[in-house]
Amino acid sequence: MTAAPESAKEAPDYIRETIRLSDALLRSHTDLLARKNIHSRLELFRIIRLDLDKLTHALTELKLNCALEVLQDFFGDAADCHAIGRRLTGPQIGHVGFEIHEPLSLVLHGLRHWIEQSQRLGANMQIRDYMRFPASLAFQKRVAAPAEIMRLWLDVEGQVLMLELFDIHRPVDPVIAESPRPTHRNFHALFRPEATAASHPRRLSRLFAGDEIWHYAFHVALPEDVRELHAELQRLAAVHSEYFLPYAEPVHNEHDRSFHTKIVRGGSARLELEFVTQYR
Repeated sequence: MTAAPESAKEAPDYIRETIRLSDALLRSHTDLLARKNIHSRLELFRIIRLDLDKLTHALTELKLNCALEVLQDFFGDAADCHAIGRRLTGPQIGHVGFEIHEPLSLVLHGLRHWIEQSQRLGANMQIRDYMRFPASLAFQKRVAAPAEIMRLWLDVEGQVLMLELFDIHRPVDPVIAESPRPTHRNFHALFRPEATAASHPRRLSRLFAGDEIWHYAFHVALPEDVRELHAELQRLAAVHSEYFLPYAEPVHNEHDRSFHTKIVRGGSARLELEFVTQYR
């Protein structure tokens, strides 16, 4: 058996580091965490581990999957996926979005910590950029709560991957009760895709099964592309009852100048797609 690399032997224990981080954050962010109904080290510890697991699998999905495969899985024979794909600005998934359970003020703090630990394992990962802004009024009405968004660009082994994190201002008690047991120690699963590819789809499904914000986003060139897709998707939903559009019209968020529409596939295999562009 090959011996573990010296850097791996020297890496701090994941559990001990998470407990230490939880203690420090409870002291420095008491009021912010109280809004989420997080008052104890155990509660924060579980949320940090869950968020890290979601971040890891979301990034892995961006690395392993592509736009056409997602479209075909989502629509099946209900739409011409190749025609939709030709409207996109590229073959890759633009980003994935999901609910994060730590307050956004803590996310960058935690990410920098875990990236530092991953670099001790020889990983090449860094935060390229981020942008934080209020969610659109349409979205806040949809979830019946105030919400903020953070877009996060991460450089992973030379590939820039974008996440869209949603901080919905509501207690996390149901999340703690229902979340699957975390599995990842740090981000190093991202750098060993051959070791995680087989289990990734199953784990992704479990992690995001209860996340109604989880979506794949595809970038299009112009607002007119969004409007045309919105009309096409409305016609599709009128024929296929398993699909619906959460918004009657495309949504313009003035804070980040984005313009998008969404379609949801309901039922036990619930999934959401977004088609988005930027006003210039």
